[in-house]
Amino acid sequence: MTQADRQSMLQPLSDDLPSDVRAITENLRTLFASLGVSVRRYSARRSRDPGSVSRFPNGSRTPPWEFVLDLARDVASHRGQVLQPEALELPRRQHRQALSARSSPAGLTHVLQDQLASADEQARHAAIQIQALTEMLQDRQRLLLDLELQLRRLEGRTAIQRIADESSTAALRVEREAFQDECERLRQEVAALREELSRAKQRAVELEDRCDRLEGEMVAVERSRQAAPSDDVESGTRAVCVAEVQEFTRLMRRMELADAAEFVATIKSICGSVAAELGGALIRAGRGQILIASDSATGAADIALRLVDALEIDGEPIRVQIGLAIGEVVGRQGDLIGLTTEVAASLADIAPKGVVLVDGEFATSLEQAEGGEPLPAGPEVHRDGPFPTSARFVLQPMWRRPVRGLGLVEPWRLTRLAAHS
Repeated sequence: MTQADRQSMLQPLSDDLPSDVRAITENLRTLFASLGVSVRRYSARRSRDPGSVSRFPNGSRTPPWEFVLDLARDVASHRGQVLQPEALELPRRQHRQALSARSSPAGLTHVLQDQLASADEQARHAAIQIQALTEMLQDRQRLLLDLELQLRRLEGRTAIQRIADESSTAALRVEREAFQDECERLRQEVAALREELSRAKQRAVELEDRCDRLEGEMVAVERSRQAAPSDDVESGTRAVCVAEVQEFTRLMRRMELADAAEFVATIKSICGSVAAELGGALIRAGRGQILIASDSATGAADIALRLVDALEIDGEPIRVQIGLAIGEVVGRQGDLIGLTTEVAASLADIAPKGVVLVDGEFATSLEQAEGGEPLPAGPEVHRDGPFPTSARFVLQPMWRRPVRGLGLVEPWRLTRLAAHS
């Protein structure tokens, strides 16, 4: 596919597009053209939903700053260059202006997130400055005390020498004056450092207050968005996959901050790649829970079973427990909500490690999609099985168990047929 073909896949920009939105959109188009790949291919590369990504260079949606940053880095790498901080100043400013121009709760949330990230970075720099100034001040104070002690000893020697030999006190007097000058210089430096440290502490307090205010504003905006459905995720009948990382909280507590961030990013990347490859969409990944949506039970089953095998870091498997359900869901604020999601999450919660559980409705949908024999029903189902749904999947009935908020749930264990061959 030529570059002209790739450009032709982008829709013409609307004439009524706000100027601030047009600026960042045209910049994105330029970056995509420089990269030399289609939007769909780039979406797969970055494990993003191609439908959502295609809206960014077409101007129908302003991308999150992380997307712009990743795209700029990818373009710089493609050109064999290192992305310089000054190169981000223009797109950063365009991004902020575009979000403000949207005048929507979602845009306001992005603006607040951007401002909070900036304030947090400044607060961290202020903390580093306070530590450096404190160490410098303590060093100067120790040096001043040492010089004052030496000066007192020198003054004692001068007094004794004056009595013994008044003619030899001139050299000591010069040395004493040099010590006095150095002590005075250090006193002034200590006073200046104390003043600078006081200002730095005041600045840190102001930045922390600003972070608290921005967080409060974000909470208020998020609450105001509760009643407004999101365009990020389509409502309708979807197969929902919920995967929970076992002992996630304990793992996070044992890790350094940087390692924990890398751990979470790796999980999100793997899940996004698997979902994109098998026709699903990663909806969210955070706090040890991954939510993926698919248009079919077959697709969700493939994704779930692939995740069990694919989730690993440095050769060490990441233990997950997975629940699958199918039914009506509502897309809101980049999430899928509804009873279907709750059922999938509940199944994931009761699933043993490395096991995929599905509910009866999902099992029936999978059997119908795969063209297998109808699944048995009733109490006798638990005395039989497993039941192959096709040449690929096997459903093993499990005992009914109560689940909070859902009553009695009759789960089925999903595996591949090869596991029973």
